[in-house]
Amino acid sequence: MTAFEQFLSTLDERGTFFLMAAVFFLLLSMSVTLLLLVRRALSRRDDRLLETLKETFQEPINTLVMLDGELTADQRRAQLNILTDVTGRSTFARQTLANEMVSLRKSLSGAAATALERTFVDLGLDVFCKSRLHFTSWKVKAKMIQDLTEMNCISREELQKLQNHSHHQTLKEAILIAMIRRDHAYALRFLDGYEGPLSQWMMVNLYQQLSQVHFSHVPDFSKWFGSRSEEVVLFCVRMTQHFRQLGSVDAMVPLLHHTSPRVIAATIQALHDLNAFQVADKVARIADLFYANDTISLQVARFIGRLSNAPAHVRLLEKYLVHPSFEVRHEAVSALMAMPDYGRNRLMAEQVHREPTLYQIIQHTSDPLLR
Repeated sequence: MTAFEQFLSTLDERGTFFLMAAVFFLLLSMSVTLLLLVRRALSRRDDRLLETLKETFQEPINTLVMLDGELTADQRRAQLNILTDVTGRSTFARQTLANEMVSLRKSLSGAAATALERTFVDLGLDVFCKSRLHFTSWKVKAKMIQDLTEMNCISREELQKLQNHSHHQTLKEAILIAMIRRDHAYALRFLDGYEGPLSQWMMVNLYQQLSQVHFSHVPDFSKWFGSRSEEVVLFCVRMTQHFRQLGSVDAMVPLLHHTSPRVIAATIQALHDLNAFQVADKVARIADLFYANDTISLQVARFIGRLSNAPAHVRLLEKYLVHPSFEVRHEAVSALMAMPDYGRNRLMAEQVHREPTLYQIIQHTSDPLLR
């Protein structure tokens, strides 16, 4: 009997259990470590392969794009063959080539961009990307839609068909962004009757697309102020504000009575930034209705403080001096101190006794280093 067997024979049932558990966890930790090492090695191999492919692709792509008008048909075919020989049937290599060309397309324009798009089609990468639209992963589909749109290889009809069969919200948003990029005349037409949510990601992308359009082609956002979707109304109010569509001020006034406090606050902020002093009375009328809403009260105080000094509006700012929100009180103090007919002395004489924190707010506002 060996020493190990003697040791095992001395163990009771509990000792045997702990020994087996220790062996099991030791083997498990070794397996996990081995797995991590293998994954790390494979990741490094993929990284090296990726860099090699990028370096190989660079020269033929540059030749095809920069010398497009100077190459003969045989020379062009030779450069295309270099790329197809490298990619072969490898999905990884073809996707890498597509990624490189899409990335390059973002920095090109004019004839160079057209040459790159033609090369993309000649290499069959448009067919390759469209074949991947049948993947179950919405992330893969969204990536392919973005790539095909960037390379002008997908029509609005194809996008519409994908939209009709898509169920994932982010994928639907990616398709809508692509449709706008393909046809600026289509821009935001999808908002007609749209009742779905508008994510922050989608709003940012819509803004980026609209910023690239000539101002004469930017739509009149007021046409969607009556949308049943709160997100759509918010987006359109903010875009009206950003693109300074002054002709929409009158259409914005009814939104002061919207059912959503978020829309009301955004509307007041937009009217403020558009310098719509002519609607000051209408903004002031809703102050009492939403006195308990800190966000709306703050926006009203900012609007009145900057765009009006009518006696009735001054009294409204005085009412805000005792508002529960410190921000609202601070905004009211700043507005009243900036009025030539009111100022710091009148605040100190008439209002400090109403609210203990007013003196500190006045001192804070008076300090030039804290303005």
